[in-house]
Order: sequence, then C-alpha cells, then structure tokens
Amino acid sequence: PLHEKTGDFYHWHIELIPKLTQVAGFEWGTGFYINPVTPEESATGLRDADM
Repeated sequence: PLHEKTGDFYHWHIELIPKLTQVAGFEWGTGFYINPVTPEESATGLRDADM
C-alpha cells in the first residue's frame, strides 16, 4: 500500500511494551524487544487471573 492513494482516515497502531529487563545491544540495534517470560509462566498467570 506504499504507493496507493490514502483514504479519508488513518488507522493507528500502538504497541505498549512493559519494561521487564534492561535494554541491551540487541534491542538497541534492532528495535525488537525480547520477551523473557516463558509460555508456561504466561499460561499460569492467565489461568490464575481473576476475571
């Protein structure tokens, strides 16, 4: 869609990333952030959450 005509609106995309660790060389160099939480820890946290 780089050279397409833009519409009357624009869809924004925002990502919120909590600061879990120190920013290191990989993050500075690439702009990508590594998630230090294992899938098992995330699953446990989601299962135990009160909703």
